[in-house]
Amino acid sequence: MAIEIMVGLPHLREGPILNCARVMQVPTLISANALSRWHRSKGWPEWQGWRLDLLKNAGGLSRIALDSAGFVALSRYSAYPWATEDYLDLAASYPFRWFASMDYCVEPEIAPDREEVATGFREPSGSTAIAGAALMTAALPIASCR
Repeated sequence: MAIEIMVGLPHLREGPILNCARVMQVPTLISANALSRWHRSKGWPEWQGWRLDLLKNAGGLSRIALDSAGFVALSRYSAYPWATEDYLDLAASYPFRWFASMDYCVEPEIAPDREEVATGFREPSGSTAIAGAALMTAALPIASCR
């Protein structure tokens, strides 16, 4: 089985990072949070929807997938600031190669009870949800963009 390495993009604004991903024609991943629209008029960030206009900049990318931003949402905002329906609307707004589910984070910063993470937890319905995560990183030949 082949392993596909994706390059995570911090945003979809035009510039050297996006251009490099286009030149390299590598699979890419964008966080839902990078497409969020925020207002701070009340003195704190308030989620106001998606910046769908940024998706036009995905043109020329080899492939793009959508991440749910679970870790960022829970570490910054203590919860997802958007509803499941909002996220599904975002996922349906562009032909993403795939999109991640809105997951339960297992990183120690979010879920410090390692025993609960290792054994899963009991859903109200009685089924058991097993939590698990794997992170793979690889060095890419960035010089090929120059």
